[in-house]
Amino acid sequence: MLPDDCLKWIDGGERQYQWLLSRIEEVSDLRPPKGLSQELVHLTGRNHFIATLDIWDVDIADKAREIENLRKEWLKHKANDREFAWFEDKKEGARRCQCAWEWVERNDRFISKEQLPISNYQELLMYFDEAKFGTGEQKAVIRGIKQRWSRKQFDERTTDKKQVNVMLSKSVITILDELAKKHDLKRGQVLDRLITMESEQGRINQA
Repeated sequence: MLPDDCLKWIDGGERQYQWLLSRIEEVSDLRPPKGLSQELVHLTGRNHFIATLDIWDVDIADKAREIENLRKEWLKHKANDREFAWFEDKKEGARRCQCAWEWVERNDRFISKEQLPISNYQELLMYFDEAKFGTGEQKAVIRGIKQRWSRKQFDERTTDKKQVNVMLSKSVITILDELAKKHDLKRGQVLDRLITMESEQGRINQA
């Protein structure tokens, strides 16, 4: 058996467990039903993983070396979580993760039938762990999710608005642009505020 010092970094979290299990199956060929005995069926999480290591029939030194490689690989993998910081926002994080699931359902053609809906940050990370996207592909997926989020936010903000096309003189457009720049607003927002102010001050006759 491996000494405890080799295994103390294994925290027992579901995400780490799933990641480690897939990796150890790759390096040891301990895939059910070939490698895993029925005695392990009742075990879960960290205990299951350690029991899997125990039945791996390989020299103890080689096993310890492979576990150390997995530890380093896990730390490197975890360091990439910074790519998902946007989904960890305290205020909007849960909704952004749900938005990610909406995008996944629509766009991931290879999604597993066993894939559970993404509703929180941990589940989001586990989805990307399982998907194993390349760096460029992962960035594209995250960008697609953010674009969907932006559209949803825009739709929520404009539920009571309707687009209106108006003709303005060049001089008025220049003034409008100056006001927009001064107040860090868009043209439509400037017009909306000006018209609202005029209406509230009673300068425009209301029907």
